[in-house]
Amino acid sequence: MKIDVRGKSFSIDLVNNWVHTKYTDMSDTIADLQEKADEVQELIGPTYRKQNREIRKDVSKLKRQVVEVRQEIVRELLESNGYEYDPRFWDREVNADDINGFVLAAITKDMEYLPKPKGKKK
Repeated sequence: MKIDVRGKSFSIDLVNNWVHTKYTDMSDTIADLQEKADEVQELIGPTYRKQNREIRKDVSKLKRQVVEVRQEIVRELLESNGYEYDPRFWDREVNADDINGFVLAAITKDMEYLPKPKGKKK
């Protein structure tokens, strides 16, 4: 499958098990981030500031984890498909949406080969 990112084209044929595992881990971390946002919504009382500060620290840590894992996934996708990982390009010439689109396109590329759900019988 050919995936274009900011003027560069990558042919991604192999999405190995490591990538799928890391993508699942990253999705779990994103869910944890959402839980932290929900926790902030529930904060009340005199300990609000302290609790909010602790939650913000947790959120920062989780965000860094997402960025790191997403970078590892991109590197693995490229290298396992014969490309050299160019950190300058991926850090400075693309945005988070570009990276997310690239990873999602690669992760879901094989889904077209999965059996299609059968429609309801009449």
